[in-house]
Amino acid sequence: MYKKIVQIFTLLSIFIVLHGNAQISAFSKIDNNLSDSNYFLDASLMGLKVNRFGKLLGFPRANLTQFTFITLSQDLALVNEYYFDGVLAFNSGTGKTMTNQGKIVNVSPGFYYFSNPTAASLNSGQWKRLGGQDIVDKTEMVTNLAIDDNQVFSFKGSFTADGSTTLITLSDLPADTASAITTLYRVTIYNKDKKLFTNTVFSFDAANRQIITGAPNVSVVYEAGNYNYVLEYLK
Repeated sequence: MYKKIVQIFTLLSIFIVLHGNAQISAFSKIDNNLSDSNYFLDASLMGLKVNRFGKLLGFPRANLTQFTFITLSQDLALVNEYYFDGVLAFNSGTGKTMTNQGKIVNVSPGFYYFSNPTAASLNSGQWKRLGGQDIVDKTEMVTNLAIDDNQVFSFKGSFTADGSTTLITLSDLPADTASAITTLYRVTIYNKDKKLFTNTVFSFDAANRQIITGAPNVSVVYEAGNYNYVLEYLK
């Protein structure tokens, strides 16, 4: 909850920075009467208005697959000296972020914040989705999870079981993605028609992109059919 509050504050701070530009409109006059308080912006009195008035915050759309940061030293000092850690954007694009604009990640439409807690450089940060994370078929995604500061990634694919063997090759898992996996955090396998949902496998072989279906202490042959899977892992 604290992280989400910080992110919302970041969104509102951008609104203040932009206020005064002819392209920015406000419902009513903004006063600077919050000095020596915990607030930098307070719109809570808008709650006294009729429900449909003054309740929304309009936000510009940004295509993060084409977005580039302005990193001139004077701009960083003026706006954000921490290499944009905590800034927020409403993304309208689908695909990968650009090279040298933080770590390259897959994005889809929705709110994202730029996470760069070390502020070592621009490329030490990355865009992370605010709230729930979409899972896109056959695409490596950055999740909202981290273990001991190690990012958890996910990949969604599918496989066909023949009903006779427990050895399954995840042929749609790219070889370069599989080779980068160091630890399997979690696997989810499901088939709605067969009412199967499980978070376990007998084993996972990243080098050969293979799983043996079942549980950690016993292998299980799946009924013939098509199954979806989601891998979550560390690199």
